Amino acid sequence: AANFGTWTPNNSSNIEEISNSNIAVYPNPTSGQIKISFSVTELSNTSISIKDITGKTIQYINKGNLTPGIYTEQIDLSNLSKGIYLYELRLNNKTSNGKIVLTK
Repeated sequence: AANFGTWTPNNSSNIEEISNSNIAVYPNPTSGQIKISFSVTELSNTSISIKDITGKTIQYINKGNLTPGIYTEQIDLSNLSKGIYLYELRLNNKTSNGKIVLTK
């Protein structure tokens, strides 16, 4: 069986971190188009947020309820200024965050 790591609870709330081993963000750095690939292991209310470095949401994609499987979402960042952005993938009450470097 594949090992997707462990779930580690965040003690400040009931939000848990998604193991990063099943999430890929590419190309990174990017000049505009990125793809976020992730796997869903149970029926999950899924969303992806793109935030600037201050944490302000600049793009929000609600995917709704996804059934188990592997998904890839293409996101266009070409209208943004170059710099560092953050993504947040949320599956039910679990989140995964990471950095995206946008070059022009």
